[in-house]
Amino acid sequence: MAAVALLTWSGLGGDASAAEPDRVIVELAVTGSLPSEQAKALRGRLESQLPAHGLTLRLARPNSDVRGWLSRGSDDALLRIALDVPEVNEWRLLLVDATRGRAIVRTLTGGARRDRAAVEAVCDIVVSAAVALREGLEVASQTVDEAMMGTAAPGGSPPTPSGAAPASVPGATPISGPSFPLRLEAGAGPAVATFARAAPMSVGAGAAVSVWHNAAGLELFAARYLSQTITASEGSFTIDRTWVSLSAAAAARWRRARLSGSVGMLLEILQRGETNPAATNVSATASDALTRLGPQATASAGIALSRRVAITWGLGVGYFPRRVRYLAAVGADASLAEPWPLAGVGMLRVDITLP
Repeated sequence: MAAVALLTWSGLGGDASAAEPDRVIVELAVTGSLPSEQAKALRGRLESQLPAHGLTLRLARPNSDVRGWLSRGSDDALLRIALDVPEVNEWRLLLVDATRGRAIVRTLTGGARRDRAAVEAVCDIVVSAAVALREGLEVASQTVDEAMMGTAAPGGSPPTPSGAAPASVPGATPISGPSFPLRLEAGAGPAVATFARAAPMSVGAGAAVSVWHNAAGLELFAARYLSQTITASEGSFTIDRTWVSLSAAAAARWRRARLSGSVGMLLEILQRGETNPAATNVSATASDALTRLGPQATASAGIALSRRVAITWGLGVGYFPRRVRYLAAVGADASLAEPWPLAGVGMLRVDITLP
């Protein structure tokens, strides 16, 4: 009896010491500029799919030491995931087998503007990797350092345990385009422009509509300036100015900031209105209008207030080969005004992006 009891006790003790903790936690950390609605959607999908496989999602905030968090040991974590979402370019998903300390990197082409498809792809990769690890398979072959630096692990993949097969995690995942492959931006705000020597700046309002594909776009701009009165010793007249331009644009982003530039053609419409001669021997002429057309270049800087709203400051210059002079025909012609061939414009506007 004593011998049987001793053997039974020893067997139980051996089983307990060899037992591995039940790892059911999938830890997720997100860095970069993932919008709150996408983060909420990703969390919702994972929390709805992981429990079906006996797994639980836990969100982590590793601050700036992502490497330390990924490398740290854990008694309950099965899989650790770091999702890096830059403002532009591709998403980067780093998965670490918390049991073996091995890592793998996957990229998702398309960037943050691929909204729903990107979230679904991340969820699919995470769930498939977690399920494979739960079943005792291996999904990674690199160290954390190698994965973060993008280098291959020397010597290939680690050996697979007996009875287990290496699991396959989807590689670089192309994400299908959204319903609207093009991006529309529209904005409006105050504008000022130079006009002629000794004449005040023209003040008015402008609006811009642009269509973008990634970093390239086509922009239509229009501005209407308040009526100005030009005064000289021979008399005065009013002038109304309207600008319309069409430009090809390119932009670069860094976090919430965006710099853009454009070149195109600018059309100016000058409408001369009421005239008031200073002398009785000078007759007033009827109102008329003329146009000037020339190249233009603009540069702008913007800051995003939210995902869809931004404030943009812009400066531009246009050149008009056609020379215009407004004259008073009194004996020898006297010049009332001569608009500059080189005109500058400044604008501040609020832009809205769709979709």
